[in-house]
Amino acid sequence: MLRGNLPTRPVKSVTETAHGESCVLIVDDDEGVRDTLREVIEMIGCSAATATNGAEALDILAVRLPCLIILDLLMPVMSGEEMIDAMRKEPSYARLPVLISTSAPGQAPPGLPVLAKPIDIEKLWSWMRRSCTCLTAPRT
Repeated sequence: MLRGNLPTRPVKSVTETAHGESCVLIVDDDEGVRDTLREVIEMIGCSAATATNGAEALDILAVRLPCLIILDLLMPVMSGEEMIDAMRKEPSYARLPVLISTSAPGQAPPGLPVLAKPIDIEKLWSWMRRSCTCLTAPRT
C-alpha cells in the first residue's frame, strides 16, 4: 500500500490545526488506506480528516476547506469523478488541490495529478509540501 521511508524521529500526532481545520482530506473507501495515509500525514505534523466516499467528503468540505484532497476514484455512494464534478460546480471548492490516489492511473480524469497505488511516501510528502499551509505554519 505504501512505499518509502518513514521519518526516524518521533513526531507529535495532530488531528487539527490551531484554527480547527484539517490540512488534508483523505477520501477512500478502504479503511486501511485511510488510516495508513492519516498516520503518514500526521507523522510530518499535518492534520487529516477522512471520508469513505465523495458524498461524505462534500459534507466535510461544507464545514472546513483542506489544503489538499487525496481522492480515490472507485468508491460506493459517490465516486471520485462524481465528487470532482460536484466540486467544479461550487466556486469555493473548484480551486482546491486534488491528488488522485488510484491503482488504475489510466482511469484518472485528465489534467489532475495522480499518485499511483501503492503510494510512494516521498511523492505524497512532496505534494503536501507544495499544497499544505500547515507545514509552514508555526507550531504552538
